[in-house]
Amino acid sequence: MTTLTAELPLYSEPSYQYNAAIENQSRLFRFNWSDRTASWHLDITNEDGTVIVQGLKLVPSYPMLIDYQLEEFGITGYLLLMQENTGQNGSANTLITDIPDRYTLFYVYEQIE
Repeated sequence: MTTLTAELPLYSEPSYQYNAAIENQSRLFRFNWSDRTASWHLDITNEDGTVIVQGLKLVPSYPMLIDYQLEEFGITGYLLLMQENTGQNGSANTLITDIPDRYTLFYVYEQIE
C-alpha cells in the first residue's frame, strides 16, 4: 500500500464551495464559518447531491472523517488540517480570515497496488 495525499484549497471567505476529486470521484466541498461556534464547518456531497458528511467541524491535527464509516461512498481516507509554522498564535477572532495563511488541508488515503 502507498499513502497518498491530496491538498485541498482553503479560502478566507466565510462561505465557499468547490468541486475536487478524491479517490477518483468528484465531490462538492462546502465550507462555512459559524460565528456562534467560532469555527469552520464542512459539508461533503457526491456529484448527484447525496450528502456524505454535513456540519463536520474543522479541527487542526486530528484525522477528521476517521470516525465515520464512509466506504459505501468510496471514501477510505481522512482529512487533516495542519497548522503552518507562521509564528502566529491562533485565535478564534482571526481564524475566519487567516485560515489559508496558517493552515493546509489534506485528504490522506491508502492506495492498494
